Amino acid sequence: MARGGKREGAGRKPGAPNKATVVVKEAAQAFTTDALSVLAEIMHGTEHPAAARVSAASALLDRGHGKPKQEIDVEAKVLSRVSAQPLTEAAWSEQHQPR
Repeated sequence: MARGGKREGAGRKPGAPNKATVVVKEAAQAFTTDALSVLAEIMHGTEHPAAARVSAASALLDRGHGKPKQEIDVEAKVLSRVSAQPLTEAAWSEQHQPR
């Protein structure tokens, strides 16, 4: 009998949620209305610190409209190129010969 490695049909299918995660998510969703009310109350309440009010407003916006996308500046050096055209043996040898 083989030991280790991938076995056909074993394990959770890709994208399938963990059963424990589903239970916790469903339990948390029962408090959605209350949680949103608390966030709105904090956001509007002048007795709360400004940081708490901004945090509550941000949380409400994230849940209502999704988190904003972030831009990332990347500088990269291209080390190789991919082509749909296969190389001939001579062209491959020329590109990969020791220097």
